[in-house]
Amino acid sequence: MKLLMHLKKLLKNLYFSLKRFPYTIAFSTATTIILIILINYKSSFNANTVDTLIKTAMTLALGFPLSLSLSLLFERINDFKKITKIIILLGAGLLLSLYYFYLLNELNLLTSIRYIAVNITLYLTALMIHYLYQRENFELYIVHIASRAFVTAIYSVVLYLGSAATIFTLNKLLGLTVSPQIYNSTWFAVIGIFAPIFLLAGLPTYQQKLYTEDYPSFLKVLLLYIVMPLISIYTIILYSYFIKLLLIWQWPQGLVSHLVIWYSAISLAVIFAIAPLSKNNKWVKYFSFCFPKVILPLLIMMFFAIGIRISEYGVTENRYFVVLLGCWLLGIMMYYNLIDRKRNIMLPLSLALIIFLSVFGPWSSFAISINSQNKRFEELLYRNDMIKKEKVVKNKGSINQNDKKEINAIITYFKNNHSLEQLNYLPADFTIKNMDKFFGFSYQPHYRYNRDKYISLYIDRYPIRISGYDYYFEIPNYYPKKNEENLKTNHPLTLIYNRDDFVLKINYNNKTLYQKSLSEDITDIYRKIKDKPKTKLAPNDYAFIDENKEVQIKIIVKRLSGRIDNINKNDVTINSVQLIVCINLKD
Repeated sequence: MKLLMHLKKLLKNLYFSLKRFPYTIAFSTATTIILIILINYKSSFNANTVDTLIKTAMTLALGFPLSLSLSLLFERINDFKKITKIIILLGAGLLLSLYYFYLLNELNLLTSIRYIAVNITLYLTALMIHYLYQRENFELYIVHIASRAFVTAIYSVVLYLGSAATIFTLNKLLGLTVSPQIYNSTWFAVIGIFAPIFLLAGLPTYQQKLYTEDYPSFLKVLLLYIVMPLISIYTIILYSYFIKLLLIWQWPQGLVSHLVIWYSAISLAVIFAIAPLSKNNKWVKYFSFCFPKVILPLLIMMFFAIGIRISEYGVTENRYFVVLLGCWLLGIMMYYNLIDRKRNIMLPLSLALIIFLSVFGPWSSFAISINSQNKRFEELLYRNDMIKKEKVVKNKGSINQNDKKEINAIITYFKNNHSLEQLNYLPADFTIKNMDKFFGFSYQPHYRYNRDKYISLYIDRYPIRISGYDYYFEIPNYYPKKNEENLKTNHPLTLIYNRDDFVLKINYNNKTLYQKSLSEDITDIYRKIKDKPKTKLAPNDYAFIDENKEVQIKIIVKRLSGRIDNINKNDVTINSVQLIVCINLKD
């Protein structure tokens, strides 16, 4: 009976959600249907159709927070006439259409970042509408939604697992034909249709009042007794690190920027979430008072760290957003320190504003990054006397390797993130292929876009001929370290391998029979096989034989990871290797 009552209540809430947010749920459902179509029939469509479906799904997904914001606005201002609501909804539809045709005309980094920024802005707007501007208990409202989202995630996972188990049982026990894609389709249906309906069913109405007593107990325990102590410990660690840097007079590394930024953002979210508890808890009151002051020196050091990176490599979209988020965090912390009567609605309001402005206008991340990289490119060209009549010309002398790498990095940045037409001083007929004609050296992708190539040969699937050899060893696949590993004990024959310089040593009865660095042989194998399809590899491509008066060995490469330098093709770095060693002792 209780189960039926809970089920009835669930269905009633879902119906209320559908009735309250029909347009919002229609957008999420339509988006989900298109994604399911893409999952199941993408291979049947041509590239233009796939591109159109993806952009349509993106636009419809954007309609979810937009329609949600309007629905919440209509709840708050309930004296809108029906015709006014229709006009507003039609205006929203027109905005989505304009976004589709003018801001999604090409899917690239620029459109992706802008799309994410607009989405975040709209979701933040939806969260604020019921509480702009001086309404109390905004924090409890957000905590309530966060708790509902957590419950929604649990329900969604359980529903999917139950559905997947049912499909699996029908397939295995009853022999019904089931497409492998049905599991993905089911997952999308759960998170795209059920989850939004269930989440919105628990969204408080404008008339609903929230009280501190409603604060979720599990979240209270998590924040007060786990998260806040961890943040305090992390703060001590960061201060210890910065004090160490000051003592040795060394600038912080680039990684520090991200560590401080995300630590500050998470800490600010915690301060926001615990605000309703500050009246009755001294630990919360002390933490909320001290942290905005303690974080200021760390944020200043973070700006020094990111400033060093920008001075060396210029501004990119990633660095722009790190600086922007840092400025926002610094501003909010100053707000907490200077304003007595704080309104936490300022957090999402200010964040939504700067996120929106960061992707539109001459101050946007794209405009600033393009200008910065163009300025850096210009400095490199002038330094090497490579500009004549506002065009790139070959340098009559030689260009050092670092400048070549920097020029390649900038060209790679524009090629991958923007357009080469936006890079100044390039001739109209410049292409990647004819770069040597204008620069005097060929184009090589920057290392960020040419990462280590890992080769797994899977030779364990095929028989290995080891006739003629007495012993067999495997050298495991580790990254090189400065130590030697004895790979065999309790036997007269021992094999010692130095993972730092790839030196292999074979001893028998404490007598060294063989000692050699395998670095050059492994490097030659890497050059030979790195671009070959596995099906085209012959056994001799990944093996070599060596011998001396005492021993004959056969080395077989089983796994291999390395990198060839973009500029100097002869410079190969081997990062990891797994070897098989076959040994034949001579009489």
